[in-house]
Amino acid sequence: MKNKKVTYILIPVVLVLWGSIIYKVYVYMYGDNPVNTGFPDTGSRMGKQDVIPDTFSIHPDYRDPFSVKTIAKATGGSSAIEKESSTQIKPKTTVNVSFPAVQYIGMIRNQESNKQLVMLSVNGQSTSIGMGMEFGGIQLLKVYKDSVEVRWGKERKFIKK
Repeated sequence: MKNKKVTYILIPVVLVLWGSIIYKVYVYMYGDNPVNTGFPDTGSRMGKQDVIPDTFSIHPDYRDPFSVKTIAKATGGSSAIEKESSTQIKPKTTVNVSFPAVQYIGMIRNQESNKQLVMLSVNGQSTSIGMGMEFGGIQLLKVYKDSVEVRWGKERKFIKK
């Protein structure tokens, strides 16, 4: 019952609002009186003598940021010529360092604390390391029954027994 009262009040409000909008559009389109917009009428006061021409010029003798070439004006004429810049792009030298020789020897598990130690041989040096520890640049990531996962730099490998 309460919703019907609100509906009966809102319907006339919406009709009055839309009626005023339609009336304003009709008066603007077909009325004889000029509409006051609140802004000064600049079109009638401005003549051709008041127009100021744009004063700018483009100088295309700047360096192209996307290439190695530059464009320079010729001294004798107005045409532009291309000249190669003297900077050479040096190729990057990459140093390929191979993954060290890693051998999985075995695993030791503590019965009380359930911690695991893995015996690895890295470049002929034997050691026992735990999870997350590092030896000779090799970090132990995960231990499985028959293999281990190790990381060297950004490279990951699985080493089997």
